[in-house]
Amino acid sequence: FKSQKDLEDTLSKAAEKGDGTKWAFQTFKEVKDQVEREWNERRSQRNFRKQAP
Repeated sequence: FKSQKDLEDTLSKAAEKGDGTKWAFQTFKEVKDQVEREWNERRSQRNFRKQAP
């Protein structure tokens, strides 16, 4: 994330979509790690598709 605000915006959007409920009892750090993991997975999948013939 470029900034704390980007992270907060991402978490807010996830909560609005209902994804936040599964994070209700996690610490902020766990949520942040989860979001970063998901972003990295999406980024690597996108890169993988570009490389496919």
